[in-house]
Amino acid sequence: MMGTTGLTGLMDSLAGGVVTRLLNRAPSCKISVAKTVARFAPAGGDEVIEVKGSGSCAWQAQASVPWIKILSATGVSGSSILSYTVAPAEGKSRAGSISIVGTVGGSPIKGRASVVVIQTVGTIGRANGE
Repeated sequence: MMGTTGLTGLMDSLAGGVVTRLLNRAPSCKISVAKTVARFAPAGGDEVIEVKGSGSCAWQAQASVPWIKILSATGVSGSSILSYTVAPAEGKSRAGSISIVGTVGGSPIKGRASVVVIQTVGTIGRANGE
């Protein structure tokens, strides 16, 4: 009588390794955000963004610059809230980003999203003269 492991091995050898690749593939993880661009005045401020993770996917967030401070850096599958604060600008416009990476078992996997944070000081003219 052939056990489950033997049957899987036989099927795998007949299928050229397809069964092993299907059983050992990384879990699916899709991360999406409700807002991909956030704009702030020179005074800065606080913001929250809805983050959605699919399946058994959790997520972690990290800012690209020190003037964006992440207040809630992790979430679990389903809908969660990412909260962050932007420090006051010091005389010039600037841009940074927040990367949200999907994780399974604490290890980063392919699912990811990002939010671009723009802080404007003064008036920025348009290229077409409007």
